Amino acid sequence: MKILLIDDDKNIVDVIENTFRISWPEVAFITAYSATDGVKKALNESPDIILLDLGLPDISGFEAIERMRRFCQTPIMIISVREEEQNIVKALSLGADDYLRKPFGQLELVARIKALARRYFKDKDEDIITAGNMVLDTSTSKLSINGRSFKLTNTERDIIRHLMLKQGKLATSRELANAVYGSLPGEENIKTFIYRLRNKIELDPQNPGVIINERGLGYCLNLKG
Repeated sequence: MKILLIDDDKNIVDVIENTFRISWPEVAFITAYSATDGVKKALNESPDIILLDLGLPDISGFEAIERMRRFCQTPIMIISVREEEQNIVKALSLGADDYLRKPFGQLELVARIKALARRYFKDKDEDIITAGNMVLDTSTSKLSINGRSFKLTNTERDIIRHLMLKQGKLATSRELANAVYGSLPGEENIKTFIYRLRNKIELDPQNPGVIINERGLGYCLNLKG
């Protein structure tokens, strides 16, 4: 496992590398102290997972996500002191797969990276999933709805996959979080990913007709549209 760590705080970099050296010694780190260098290393070093801070000295972490998503779908986990909802929504909307606020527990970081790796590298038991008028190719993360095609991120794919396997039945936010993050906390991010998905696949995101919200309960797919 090779992780690209993009953070300009050397103390944070040292803490993370030492934590993994103890808890997951098989991981090799590539370090970049600027976004520009990080994007270059993401292209040239082919990391398995990217850890990215948003507050970088040259360009913003948001722009770094945009640049990296032009050439790779490598899982990106944001680690940032920015806890405002708009920053989380923006990072996830640009293609990040998870968001962990600083300061974070060192063991939680390791656990989240392991969960992200399991999701990304797990063998798919079925490449093509169908539900109503929806077809999902899990190997390419391509979703088709009534002839319209959408390229999903890894996390978007996992959420849609779980909803499609439910065949229109309700899935709670906790259930979706478990499908994406395993047993780790993650319900707070599900709402953001649903928002992203609706903006991507709904004809009218303000009046969704594909992903239906049962207020206070969870989400289900409308397979009759």
